[in-house]
Amino acid sequence: MPDEEAAVEPDAPPPFAVFGYEAALKGSVLNGKSEFVMARSNGLPLRVSLQAACTDGSAEPLLVGEAKPSASFDTNIWQPLAYALELLESSASPDDLLWVLLTDMTTWEFVRITHKPRGSSGGEPPGVPPLSKRIYTLERGETLFANLRDPLKSGADILKLVSFLYSLVFPGRSPSEQRELKAASDRYLEEKATEWIERALAERKQQKAEAEAKAAAQKAEAEAKAAAQKAEAEAAAQKAEAKALAAAMHAVSEAAAQVIAKMEEVKEKEGKFARNEITEQELAAATAELLAVRQEYEAKMVARDGLQAAQKAAEEVQLQGEERAKFGLGGG
Repeated sequence: MPDEEAAVEPDAPPPFAVFGYEAALKGSVLNGKSEFVMARSNGLPLRVSLQAACTDGSAEPLLVGEAKPSASFDTNIWQPLAYALELLESSASPDDLLWVLLTDMTTWEFVRITHKPRGSSGGEPPGVPPLSKRIYTLERGETLFANLRDPLKSGADILKLVSFLYSLVFPGRSPSEQRELKAASDRYLEEKATEWIERALAERKQQKAEAEAKAAAQKAEAEAKAAAQKAEAEAAAQKAEAKALAAAMHAVSEAAAQVIAKMEEVKEKEGKFARNEITEQELAAATAELLAVRQEYEAKMVARDGLQAAQKAAEEVQLQGEERAKFGLGGG
């Protein structure tokens, strides 16, 4: 049971059996856990620990149980008995009866604990507080035999055991009244279970919607980031291409200037050769240099044209992508 404030339903049909497994208890003498505790409550659900519910009166302890593979009354009764007494010490219940159960799932042994408030004079020396708020009387109860490991052969004994346990939850009620109270309790619990399931489903639906919205937002953010990175990469590539094209065009311009200069030089040397101012070998060397400069110019022109074609192709691909995105078409 979670440590929250106790919630009491005013329209709940009383009483309910409340079960606690490994119920923790912190007392003045004993700190520990009991294997099994059964309590009675007029309000469900209990949202506090069993000890807190008994302390504030929202639950009334009925039975403390201990199950052992091989139970010995003289040896194993003391732990659940001590737990029961500590639970009664912290309980606000006015009821004067609590049961302790020891079982090996075949033999069911009970101890009946009755109690009453301790008077102002409990026999303690003056100024010494009493050891207990109550005076307890312990009485060994009836031993029942019901082999839960073989229910087919022990049907009648199990029914007797169940009837006795019902008498703990609904004390002083006839069997017919017990059946009516149990039916009312079952109906109420079914209603509460339905409410819990509907609430849990609604919460689950809301959580799913929130998770989907979060996932969609994360996806959109990732896509936007990827698109930004892609745009940045494309811009960098375009910048690099433009820079390379500018360099190629500059190289073409320089090569063209060299060709023009060589052509002027060859023309001048042809005139000198006609005037016999230079030899034929000198004219041939100038002509060869002009040829080399022209070849270099043509190579740079080819490189420039290739860069221009690549840039144009990239622009066309980008334009096609933008058109597809505009009309909601995928890539391909």
